[in-house]
Amino acid sequence: MINLKFVYFLAGAAVALSFAARAQFSTSEYGTGAFETGSANSFVHGLASYENVASADLSATVNQLRADCSASVFPEAISFMDANADGVLECSEVNNTLSWSYGANFNGVSSEQAIFILEHLDACAVVDDACLAGAALAAQNFVSTSISDAGSTALSNLAATIAAADSATTAIVDNDLQLFDTNHDGSIEDEEIVALLAVDPQITATVIQPAGNPGLFASAYLQELAALGGDPSTSEINSAILSGNSWVVNPPQVTAPSSLTLDGGHNTPQTDPLIVYDGTCSARGGSGCSSEQDNVTFAVTVSKGPTSWSANDPDNPFTVDSDGHIVVNTSASGVDSIHDLDAGTYNISVTVTDNNENSYGLTDTLNNLTVTVTNEEGCVVNNGISASNFNAGSAVNISGAAVTISGNHNSKDLLFVKGATSRSTANGKSYSNFGYPGITASYSTSSGVLRFYGTTSEANWVNIFKKVGFIYNSTGAIGQTNRSLVFSMSNKVPFLHPETGGWHFYEYIPDRRVYFHVVMDDVNDNSYSNPSDIHYLFGLKPYLATITSGAEQLYIQPKIQGQGWIGGCDHLHNSNVRGWCDVGDDEFDDNLNRTDGRPFSNSWKGESKWVWVTGPERGTPIGTDNNTGCRTGKNFTPHDGAYENFNRLEPNNCRNEHMLHVYGHGKWNDYKVTDRRIQGYIVEWGGARNDPIYGQVGGRPLDLTEVKTYNVASEGQFCTHR
Repeated sequence: MINLKFVYFLAGAAVALSFAARAQFSTSEYGTGAFETGSANSFVHGLASYENVASADLSATVNQLRADCSASVFPEAISFMDANADGVLECSEVNNTLSWSYGANFNGVSSEQAIFILEHLDACAVVDDACLAGAALAAQNFVSTSISDAGSTALSNLAATIAAADSATTAIVDNDLQLFDTNHDGSIEDEEIVALLAVDPQITATVIQPAGNPGLFASAYLQELAALGGDPSTSEINSAILSGNSWVVNPPQVTAPSSLTLDGGHNTPQTDPLIVYDGTCSARGGSGCSSEQDNVTFAVTVSKGPTSWSANDPDNPFTVDSDGHIVVNTSASGVDSIHDLDAGTYNISVTVTDNNENSYGLTDTLNNLTVTVTNEEGCVVNNGISASNFNAGSAVNISGAAVTISGNHNSKDLLFVKGATSRSTANGKSYSNFGYPGITASYSTSSGVLRFYGTTSEANWVNIFKKVGFIYNSTGAIGQTNRSLVFSMSNKVPFLHPETGGWHFYEYIPDRRVYFHVVMDDVNDNSYSNPSDIHYLFGLKPYLATITSGAEQLYIQPKIQGQGWIGGCDHLHNSNVRGWCDVGDDEFDDNLNRTDGRPFSNSWKGESKWVWVTGPERGTPIGTDNNTGCRTGKNFTPHDGAYENFNRLEPNNCRNEHMLHVYGHGKWNDYKVTDRRIQGYIVEWGGARNDPIYGQVGGRPLDLTEVKTYNVASEGQFCTHR
């Protein structure tokens, strides 16, 4: 404990007083006059000698002062600093004690100064006049000392935070920066920075404190101080302040170009770049000023209807290139050119930041720019399509249509509708407003199918087909150059069946946890005669799909995109299974003649004997499995070269599985009739053209499709069919 006492001679008498007594004597309780604190005759001022006193441990006091600039715990030895004797030591009391004694001009509320004083006292072996004078000197140089302690990185980071927010606050994360938190609220304001520098007695340079935005100079001063590094001298600090005063704080100026229309022919939507004058050009285009694109950065925000993109959104459709042009952001996901953007009007704001040396990183924003993107351009696939190419029977109005890339489909291909309003979807694009009320369309990049929805006449569908455009949009090699497009008067997936020679149509119908026998009943209930039924297609009889070739499997699976029931069963000797599979008891005989009214052979009636039970293939054997239980490995023998596509370890009759199912990747599997993992089923329409049930309606074969083929390489990437 410090036991500071002194001997002072007044009027020839020796009077021994403690520092606490002298502090109390200098308060208003004892009046003012010759011994007023701070005067030349003060008890505190002009002390000449001290007895040797051991230093005290002041760490607890220091920690309390650092928290809120007040300490209720302090040794008796420094009670002389508690000037108002209220038992609470304030930062201002610590600072003022030495200010009165040594004439130093301290910032009375600075916790850093107070802490410097106490830590200096604590480090003295003997607290004497030299110790107190050293503490006063240390406190008087607190700014330069703290700058050295904080280091360049902490100062630069604080400068960057102040600059980014342009007069904001930053949470204190480094105790070495606490000297700037003069109000002890846990954050540093730009006003505090300039105010603290302004009151430091060692800083003789003018510290600018603009009323409107002190952050302009706070950041500049911090940057200059950070550049000093090491242990800066007083003269270096003053030079840094002068350098900060010379920073240019004028914002840049950006003006709009004359044209902002993106017509689909290029990726740059205007003929002129944005015009930028940086902050160093105070005349803004006057003498000696020119448009500057050097060392400036652009941030673009975009909105289109309810959709918006922030400046840091990687899928923002627009950006600004190094020359100041607003351009399509080809780094965005799925955007290689203007043709990948949705048609419509985009509202754009551009903020330019001046990063030149003396411009403080100020910004200017250009709002309310608009870029109009017209519809995609490409090959308008007409090729002479006319109503004579189709025969939809007696149908007056037709619900749905489609254009399908059937040959050499590439995921980079795009089918679009000329003149339509478009928008991006998770798997492609959707189109609307192309001249036929109630008709919309969607294109899937993974399946290559452009599906139309809504009801209109056959003639209107033909005219809509003439609006269909094609873009081969790839930066790599073209590869296969031919593309075959199937135009169909149905939005089901069309496939030219190699066995029947006729067009078959397919649709995946999602229906979670649907049972096999329920699907069989729904599909086989004569719903093909009711246009309002989901299984209706011009009166053709629907059936659970029968996949009888690798070409059929390979073609339809990526286009229907779903897993579910298809039309195969085994175990037909069981009456329950026959009922679930819609096979009558009287449909068996001893041969494989499927035209005699008994399509099923008794030899294919047992367990492990897989047979198609739907469509034109009804009664046709698929093959035989070994039926040795769950997960025993695939062992399937196709019948007489029949096609099969069972997955590894399937079929295995695990848990009495007698119904055929196809996974989303195309492999087959056997499942129990009531398996709840099923997510839907695949319906097929079509057979031989002269088949009265599957291939024609009203005595005439239907003709719902027209195929057009052309060469991408010879007709160009963005061509037009006339």
